Amino acid sequence: MSAPLTKVAVITAVLFGAAVTPAAAVDPDDGVLVYSIDFTPYDVYEKPGCYQLLPTAHVVLNHSDRPIRIHAAPACLGPSVPLQPGTGAHTAQILGGVFGSLSVPRG
Repeated sequence: MSAPLTKVAVITAVLFGAAVTPAAAVDPDDGVLVYSIDFTPYDVYEKPGCYQLLPTAHVVLNHSDRPIRIHAAPACLGPSVPLQPGTGAHTAQILGGVFGSLSVPRG
């Protein structure tokens, strides 16, 4: 993050009472990031498995080297859509606004 952007992030966080976590605290280069609410940490899923999305999940970013699937229902059941490496999606737009879980396959 550049110096001016860092200052803006810190000022914004102070004004809204949020903590600033340096980007280096989490290594997203080989995982799936799920962003939920402003000024809160994002979740990173690096290991294969099925993960239930929180109702507040907003954006999924696939930083892994393989496609993942976003499922309409919890427990990675029901209809799903693939999310290719290097891409992202708003979860509310997936499957008509219905979402529940994501699956990260074994490499």
